[in-house]
Order: sequence, then structure tokens, then C-alpha cells
Amino acid sequence: MAVPHIITSRPDIGYESRLEYDEDLGVVGVQRQNVDAIKESANAQRNAWAPTTMKNTQDHREKVADIPVVMYYELLARFGRPDQNPKAWWKWVRENNAFATTRRAL
Repeated sequence: MAVPHIITSRPDIGYESRLEYDEDLGVVGVQRQNVDAIKESANAQRNAWAPTTMKNTQDHREKVADIPVVMYYELLARFGRPDQNPKAWWKWVRENNAFATTRRAL
């Protein structure tokens, strides 16, 4: 088995892209990102969220999720931009609520 060749490494965000050999496909580009810190941050934000945080404010936008870079671009290719296909994005956040930063019903 061949040794994987690292193309990009970003330890600060736990991201790595590499070339690996697959028996069936040959050389394959693989992207990996450790999402533990992102899930912990999203959980802390979700626990700190309160229904009144948007009360009496002109800031009518609310952060709803922390999505890892690798997953974001995969979802972007699958669903399009969030403003183009919000229902699919909200459905993904509801199904993967470990990345949600709010308890508001989406």
C-alpha cells in the first residue's frame, strides 16, 4: 500500500487534504476535517441561546449553524447556496443538529 501524500494541512482548523490510493478507483483526493471542536462550540452556543436574544434589536439575522468547511462545500455543491434552497439547508441542519447553534424551530 502506498503512503498517502498530504497536499494541504491546516492544524488550526483540523483540516487535511491528501491523495490516497484506492484498490478500485486508483488515486483519489480525500479531504478530512476534525469536527469535534466545531460541535462543542455549536453546543455551547445552542445552550446559551434564549428566545429573547432577538428582542428589541435591529439585527434580524441569527446564526443557525456552524458547518465545517469540507461539509459546507459538499452541501453547496448538493443544494446550492442557502439563499437559493433554504428548505434543503434547514432540513440538513435539523437532521444534523450537532452543528446547530440555536434551539429555534427551523
